[in-house]
Amino acid sequence: MLTVSEVAKATGKSRTHIHNLAKSGKLSVAKVDNKGTRFFDPSEVARVFGEQLKLNESEQELTEKVTGKEGIVSVLKEQIDSQKKELDRTLEMLQEERQKNDKLIDELLTINKRLLEAPKEKEATKEPLKRKKFLGLF
Repeated sequence: MLTVSEVAKATGKSRTHIHNLAKSGKLSVAKVDNKGTRFFDPSEVARVFGEQLKLNESEQELTEKVTGKEGIVSVLKEQIDSQKKELDRTLEMLQEERQKNDKLIDELLTINKRLLEAPKEKEATKEPLKRKKFLGLF
């Protein structure tokens, strides 16, 4: 858990700014102790500030501070990799569907061209149909 001062130091923002974010609900407070000290979950800080985190500390120290001992960064990296793979599969499927659609469009254009180029049939000259008498009435 990080205090307001630790979050301010890690992000380069003022303590007042951190308090205002917490009051507005943009930064969730994980817990408040009996003295009123607010504590923030490192993953919440990473969610809100992301790349704005200062790199004035060594990368290892910052990673440990923001991720804690749970290894949230590695879990998030695995999730990102999984989502990238899913996106790649979806893009492949989309490409296949586009190819199928292109093939169908080509087939329709070919059929349309054949229909337009086909000689028109001459209308058969048929003799008009004679009405048959129906029970002698018509």
